[in-house]
Amino acid sequence: MDDNAISHPVLLTSETKRLVWILALVIAGALFAGCQQARMSAMPQSDHITGTVRDAVSKKPIAGALVVAVSPAIDMRMLDAVSTELRFESVTDGEGRYQISIPKSSSTGSWSMKATHLGHETSTGSPMDGDVGVAVDIGGKAEPVDFDLAPALAITGHAVDAADRPIAGALVTAMLRNDHRGSYGYISVTETARDGGFVIYDYPVQAPGGSVGEIQFTHPRYFRTTIADVYQLTDTARASLRIVLPDGQRIRGRITDDVGHVVQGAVIDAETNNYYERKVAVTGNDGRFEILGLPASPVNLAIRAKGYDLQFNGSRDLTRGSISDEVFALTSMPIPAGPVHSLLGMTLRDATPEVLRRYRWDLPGGVLVSAATPVATGLGIGALEEGDLIWCIGDRKIGNLSEFLEEVLDPKHRNDDGTINVRVVYAFRRNSRSGSNTQYMALSAVQVAEVAELRRLIHEGSLPTRKP
Repeated sequence: MDDNAISHPVLLTSETKRLVWILALVIAGALFAGCQQARMSAMPQSDHITGTVRDAVSKKPIAGALVVAVSPAIDMRMLDAVSTELRFESVTDGEGRYQISIPKSSSTGSWSMKATHLGHETSTGSPMDGDVGVAVDIGGKAEPVDFDLAPALAITGHAVDAADRPIAGALVTAMLRNDHRGSYGYISVTETARDGGFVIYDYPVQAPGGSVGEIQFTHPRYFRTTIADVYQLTDTARASLRIVLPDGQRIRGRITDDVGHVVQGAVIDAETNNYYERKVAVTGNDGRFEILGLPASPVNLAIRAKGYDLQFNGSRDLTRGSISDEVFALTSMPIPAGPVHSLLGMTLRDATPEVLRRYRWDLPGGVLVSAATPVATGLGIGALEEGDLIWCIGDRKIGNLSEFLEEVLDPKHRNDDGTINVRVVYAFRRNSRSGSNTQYMALSAVQVAEVAELRRLIHEGSLPTRKP
């Protein structure tokens, strides 16, 4: 072991951007564990973790690879998005060897490890295709923890504004997109550093058939910039990218209710006609807001406020420039009448054309979530909110609650013990992101009985539904 193999203890206390990584893993389906973990139940006689990092193809050692160990154990795909009590690092020497020294007072408990090197896939893999990794139990003597990293594209660069100033905190979303199949998968989600720098791992050396490597750079203050296909760039270009985020146009204004009072906490959703760009702002105590980084084109505006049956839906043309100090008055838009049903901690209703217009969904039907309790969170399909639209169960697009119930109870989704696991797809709209979320709903035998009972009552027409 030479002097280049250095162990750096780091104590992390600050929270970082968790939501970005969580939405990335959610939209990827949360089907891939992708976490190579070395868990140590106890290390009473050892305070070292050692091993080697090699190229998975050539089997040659990799010098300069970063190996990180954290405790308590976490999903290491989220290493940069969560806080950990203990973090130790080491850089491999010329023989690919590393050594991490851990104080004996801290060496018990569960640990997770990750290895990275520019030009190789990470040991954890991407959210799209990561694997479960290797679990290692270390007792009195620590066994080596080795990593074989597959070759990958080497992508690094800086994000700057039009004046060539570095942009920190820009969201860098790397994905593989296949337009022929209408699918995409996340390679990585990261943020630019203080100097605007970024590094992207995990792009395979060769693009999968029919896929392109798209990278999007977004920031609340700037207009989006996109690399259409990173595979079309040269190695030299990929190693020194200079990404310029334009200032874009601006909308600044104030939100009032239908009698002229300012509305605090109103959500302003600005979106282009092709859904390419979406920015969101929330009004402060004075009802004012500002949205930056919009394109010079028509922009659709949707303004809503919780606690008000008031909305604004309209558009503004930014082709000729920004808009400043406009007053947007909300108008009455009550929730359409219709029966609602309580099920599995959710309040559900048929997504009629009137309901779809009220909640601005461009879908033919489904089941609208009017409310959700913590019980619904336990179903394993995410934190539902008012306005979420469930439109697919299993492989079937549903038009109403009856179809929802029928498909959930289809025998093909039932396990031998009477439980059910079924695919659920719902459209959502949050301040940070909008889209469709695919998850698998897990129902206990008791919950299956609850679904069956609601189906029976609706079928017999004996259920006293309640009005919203």
